Amino acid sequence: MSSAKKAQLLGMPHGTAQHRLRKAVLFNILQETGNDNCFRCERVIITVDDLSMEHKQAWQGAPDPKVTFFDVKNIAFSHLSCNVGARREDTHCANGHEYTEENTRIYRNEARMCRQCRREEQRDSRNGSGSLYNTNRRKARA
Repeated sequence: MSSAKKAQLLGMPHGTAQHRLRKAVLFNILQETGNDNCFRCERVIITVDDLSMEHKQAWQGAPDPKVTFFDVKNIAFSHLSCNVGARREDTHCANGHEYTEENTRIYRNEARMCRQCRREEQRDSRNGSGSLYNTNRRKARA
């Protein structure tokens, strides 16, 4: 079946529908097992739309970001508003640049990136030299 036909049947792109289904299944499991309390505020997460998955400890600046990212013991569930609010408390980006009004870009999905990292990421992508979260670059600056 074509993607267009699936989208027509589901009323949204197939990938979006798959994501929503996975999130609904996860939320159901969390409710059934009593693991539906927010990691941040400890209140019960009431709706699937409020559910957010986050890392307990940031993975970007970790000694081994890949291991930290995929460590399921480092994963927690929270209200989306608590998770987004917690990120707003960060004063520096993963590479140590201060978030200031002049130095911060906020994207439509509410993600933040300091302008210096954004410039470096764009430069690196043009040069093919790697990712923004390259820990070797961070160590070289220190």
